[in-house]
Amino acid sequence: MNKEQEFPLKDEFEERAKALGIKNALSKLKLDLSSAEANALLMMLESEMETMFNSVYGGFDPIADWEFADLYAYKLLAYKKYKEWYLETHDA
Repeated sequence: MNKEQEFPLKDEFEERAKALGIKNALSKLKLDLSSAEANALLMMLESEMETMFNSVYGGFDPIADWEFADLYAYKLLAYKKYKEWYLETHDA
């Protein structure tokens, strides 16, 4: 998968960021959260992931919800990146 496939709206995102005066918008952002704030955010994200993918709650059905598969993929990728950051930064 090339970079264009990985983030199909990259050019539009960069243009909007540039219009707002933000340079290198896709570079890593630094989070400045206390342990309590980071943990609270992680709990909210984990709850969202459980609700989204757990069939008990009527979660994501890849056949019926095919039009939104990219949205679910972005959410899952964001969760993965945050969880990695959390484990590296706040998990002892």
